[in-house]
This record gives sequence, C-alpha cells and structure tokens, in this order.
Amino acid sequence: LALAALLRIVDELAAHAAAREISSSLPGDYVPRLGDVLARADGVEFEVVGFTVEGGGVELRGLVDPLTIYASRGDLPRVFDRLVRRRP
Repeated sequence: LALAALLRIVDELAAHAAAREISSSLPGDYVPRLGDVLARADGVEFEVVGFTVEGGGVELRGLVDPLTIYASRGDLPRVFDRLVRRRP
C-alpha cells in the first residue's frame, strides 16, 4: 500500500515534468559550437567543450563549479535558458 502511494507520487511528478513548457531564449535553430557558453535557469554557466562520437550529445563543463554534464542536442533548450556568449 505504501509502495502504491509512492508510485502514484512518482507518476504525478513525471507527468508534471513532461508537461512543463519549455521557456528558453535559445534560438530555435541553435546549433552548439565549441566555446559557446550557456546558462541554466539558476544562472550557472557551462561551456561547450565537446561532442559525443555519434554527434547527438554535447559535453558541457561548468565555468565555476567543477561539473561536467552531457545533454542531447534536442534537450539543450530544456536544460539551458540562454546563450551567454559565442566564440567568434
């Protein structure tokens, strides 16, 4: 019975996350390039430092925190709010 209640909560959270509207100011045709700096909603900035072998994923390194994350190209607008700067 307790597990069923926990599963219901997890399902509600998953539905809420899936229904969340993407509010990003990344351009719709944004294509990541090495050196791009992207910011999350909490203001933390990450630099694009590489791509996965198949090209579908992007490797990003935190500029302040020692954190490396990987995101698919299609998920960048969900994870990041804006393009801070682009290397010329």
